[in-house]
Amino acid sequence: MKQFRPLFRSTVNYWLIVSMGAIITLLVWKYLYQQSPMRDNQIVVEYETEDSPTSDTLHINYANATELSRFGLRPNVIVNILKYRDTGGSIKDEDHLLKIRGIDTALVREKGNLIAYNRPLSVKRQYYEPKERFREPRQHYKPSRRISLYYTSEDSLAALGIKRQIIDSIVAYRRRYIMNGSITLDSLLEMAPTNFAQAMSGHISPRKNWERDTTKQKREEKRIYVNVNTATEKELCEIVGIGEKTARQIIERRAKLGGFVDKRQLAEIKYIDSARYAQIEEQVYVSTASIRRLKINEATKEEVLGHPYMRKELGRQLLRLRYRHKKLSRDMVIQELNDTHHDQWLLEYLEF
Repeated sequence: MKQFRPLFRSTVNYWLIVSMGAIITLLVWKYLYQQSPMRDNQIVVEYETEDSPTSDTLHINYANATELSRFGLRPNVIVNILKYRDTGGSIKDEDHLLKIRGIDTALVREKGNLIAYNRPLSVKRQYYEPKERFREPRQHYKPSRRISLYYTSEDSLAALGIKRQIIDSIVAYRRRYIMNGSITLDSLLEMAPTNFAQAMSGHISPRKNWERDTTKQKREEKRIYVNVNTATEKELCEIVGIGEKTARQIIERRAKLGGFVDKRQLAEIKYIDSARYAQIEEQVYVSTASIRRLKINEATKEEVLGHPYMRKELGRQLLRLRYRHKKLSRDMVIQELNDTHHDQWLLEYLEF
């Protein structure tokens, strides 16, 4: 037990262990109760004498107010009887009962044989026997089949046994109206062709000839080709698939890089995924004439390391080579680059 003492030093641990023990005890009790054969049993009582009391017998000294009222006694008499019993009194016989104030003498004479003055018969023994479970037979409801008048084909309607005149009416309604909801097959089979229009009045609404919105279609047909290095935010928003947020991101990225050397660089922007890039790929192009390049032999350390595509290790290595050789050449930089897109694009931003 000494090894468990540290667990009880903390109040939190103590109550946690007590709670877990209570939960486990409750689960075990519930399992044992469900497995017990006494769970669905009822108590059967046998009395000492053969004359077991009937349900109409009134034990005047032990009955409650409801039983007294059910026997036929008036409320004021019931109050007097209860007060008398609460003070310790006991009604011994019929003469004693007739002395209660307000008692109905005729009722007592008529039902006197049903009034018991002694203690109820004691229980001889109790035992358990299974309850009789009365379960109502499960009723299998056959739901009424509902069919959609708008989507069900003519052949399917004919196969269901619907009259041909009603099918022709349904087809005519489809062309002129919108068929809302559905209708039961039973009511449709019993429906007369002359009553079909009246029955369908709540299932149809007029069909409106909406004018086609051609603004989006015109925008898609008007394919423009934009130079992302010189386009303004408004011009970028005219591209299908680019909104205001995406246009701002493109301009900010363009300012950091000094321009785009390849339109695949647009895929690096936050709001442009592979699906959106495939949508705008054919609408943009890149012109490298306006690109702002970094003069690698004249730039400061902060300018070299601050370029978005310049890795720290690569930038420091180029600065060491420039210090050693006084001047960097294109071939010297190519030897330090990797085969990644970033390193190849970085080469396009360098000026020697």
